[in-house]
Amino acid sequence: MRPPRSSKSSAGSKPITKATSHEPPEGQEPIVIHAKAIPIAAGFAASLALNLLAPGGARAASGDGIEVEQAEDSFYCKERKLGTWFYCEDPRPEPGSPEAAAQVPARERLAAISTALEELKARAILEPTPENVTAYVRFQREQLDRSSLFADVWQRALWQDPGLDYTLQRPVSTLGKRAWIDQRKTDRDLAMSRLSQRYGVFYFYASSCGAC
Repeated sequence: MRPPRSSKSSAGSKPITKATSHEPPEGQEPIVIHAKAIPIAAGFAASLALNLLAPGGARAASGDGIEVEQAEDSFYCKERKLGTWFYCEDPRPEPGSPEAAAQVPARERLAAISTALEELKARAILEPTPENVTAYVRFQREQLDRSSLFADVWQRALWQDPGLDYTLQRPVSTLGKRAWIDQRKTDRDLAMSRLSQRYGVFYFYASSCGAC
């Protein structure tokens, strides 16, 4: 009988490395795979796959519904500092849009413009420096341009909708106003003649009544 092999190697001898080989085709060298290299390569591949699939401490759901937190790989993400493009850093959340500020009523804005204009005018009069006068002139010109724009839009609105034009009902020109008055007098006389056919006016007074 053969004596049982000892699990420990003798002193001074190298540890026994188990290797597997495959018969290569003719003309090629045999490929030898060491048994110790297999778990190392498998562990490296598994670590790389986990970092690619669940980077930056992402949580992966297990089969029983329990979330498992994956730790980021220290070599790829910390030592090499690959950054966001290699999914080592969590994407930064975009800042939320600031809430729209409450819009100031138009009446308050107009009052503020009038107040600012009066303030600039008073400052330019009391302290007539080139800076103060220039500031007042520029601000006043801005308001004049705004007023001119309002007048232009007003006129354009009347052209587009003639029903808004009051001058069609009451002309303001001399000839138009005279024609309008004559036409109105004619219409009034015609209405009174029609009413006189059905109605009459009786006036009673006393000779002793001074007010009558």
